[in-house]
Amino acid sequence: MSWLKKHLRLVVILLALVICLVGIVLCSLLYGVYYRHWESPMARGFISALHLPAAKVGSLVISYDDFLTNLDAEKRFVEQTALQDPQTQIPTETELRSQAMNQALRVAAVADFSAQRGVNISSDEIDKAYDGIVARAGTSTTPEQFEGFLQSMFGWDKTTFKHFVVGPALLEEALRAKQATEWPDDTLFEKAVQDRLGQSDVVRYIKL
Repeated sequence: MSWLKKHLRLVVILLALVICLVGIVLCSLLYGVYYRHWESPMARGFISALHLPAAKVGSLVISYDDFLTNLDAEKRFVEQTALQDPQTQIPTETELRSQAMNQALRVAAVADFSAQRGVNISSDEIDKAYDGIVARAGTSTTPEQFEGFLQSMFGWDKTTFKHFVVGPALLEEALRAKQATEWPDDTLFEKAVQDRLGQSDVVRYIKL
């Protein structure tokens, strides 16, 4: 205790320096993630640990993890398509990031509309829809082969595919069916989505 009293000023200074250092590191990482597009394993670990947001639509938060999952799938699909057809025009990094963000925002807008109108879908409905997709892939395609296709083209397993594709598509279908009088055609529905995304409670945190 006497040592602590004697060196209290030094301890306070050291603690202040440590806090400042941690603050500088955190600020640097946040700047790198949001403005410099750092996506290294270390940066991704930082993103996951802090549950960083990428955007929000009202009270619905789009996690940075989900944004990266979409972005990784976009990149992998482009790479695989280019391997199959060398003449394929490859989008720029900015275009891919914009596509991933726009898709995530659109899904969130549909989810927001659905919550307001009491539209829900169950996990059983999602599973059934997924099984239907596999069945339509061809009689010679097994579930394992379809999962191999998902892994090859998008880097996804079936659970991820259900979460990012099947579920949102099914929810949108249910929403449009229930609100057919409100949005009788695609044009009106897409306009409603874009109008929703233009409201002040829609925030994009990432600099694309």
